[in-house]
Amino acid sequence: DRSEWTTMQARMVSLEELFDPVLKDSDVMIEMGFFIKGRDKQPSDRVTLLSSQVWMRVIDRPKSGGINTGVAPLDGLANTIAQMIADGVDSLIGGFLPGLAEQISTHLKQTEIPSCIWTEDSPGIIDATLEVTHPQAYSVIVGGKSPTWLNKLLQLAIEQGIIALATAALTALSIPIGGLGGIIGAVAGALSTILDDVFLAFMKATNYKAKRELGPLARPEKFINGGSAGYTFSSKQRADQGIFDIAGKRRAKVSIIDWAPHAAFRDFDIGHLVGWEDEGEMFADRVESIEVVDTREDRVIVDSVIGDDEPEKSPQQRNQERFKRLFSMFNAMTLATN
Repeated sequence: DRSEWTTMQARMVSLEELFDPVLKDSDVMIEMGFFIKGRDKQPSDRVTLLSSQVWMRVIDRPKSGGINTGVAPLDGLANTIAQMIADGVDSLIGGFLPGLAEQISTHLKQTEIPSCIWTEDSPGIIDATLEVTHPQAYSVIVGGKSPTWLNKLLQLAIEQGIIALATAALTALSIPIGGLGGIIGAVAGALSTILDDVFLAFMKATNYKAKRELGPLARPEKFINGGSAGYTFSSKQRADQGIFDIAGKRRAKVSIIDWAPHAAFRDFDIGHLVGWEDEGEMFADRVESIEVVDTREDRVIVDSVIGDDEPEKSPQQRNQERFKRLFSMFNAMTLATN
């Protein structure tokens, strides 16, 4: 298939715990079922099951766009790299050139095709909960401590400066340094930490696109994640995640009636990407659950829930996880060939 490349490593964990984070960041699904020997049809034409057992297979949902080389595994690798490039561009210069990452993703990355779409005129939507979060600010402040190398450099400079001044003063007064050398060193060491965590202790990151859209009365900044060092790679990652967390978000959960106009298990299933229209804006999310209730009074009622309330991951966080999996895969392939 043309799905993205990935690798998973685990020791003594359940399959659900192993697959869950990978499936949430990809467009593939896992399907499981029973095979009863002598009753059921073989679930695959590639292998022949000789005994009753549980089978599992990975399904790559239909996609459009992206790079098409004609070699499916290479398309999957190109799709993974294209998404990493788009997320990287969005992280580095997305605020200065809004829309560039979306253009890269549109032309290079494959896009999953929704199984079905409801419109605002569809009679099948019986309950919709829309949650809108206003942007908390357009900048974040992270940190609280100076980088370790800066603290060490300042400590060394202060210590050497105090020793040099004390030595020059004692020499000018013709006082022998020998007996006071230890005292001078102790005093210098005690005073060398007075500038710890003073310079470059806090780091600011700004979403310039949000700043322009929110206007002059927007809240300027929000402090997050105190106690970390500023101007380090980890603080940059925390700042990127912070920018995503404080941004405005719009999430929804939708319940629908079966066969109005789309039918569960025929037009869509659990995990499928579906869409619906709300006030002229199109949303797309996955089917989280399908509940079937059969009673004497109401007969069969199928209630499908689209979307969830879980917090989203930032593009930077998804990119880091994707890069780690890709690097682990190449590392495993290299070890295998050696």
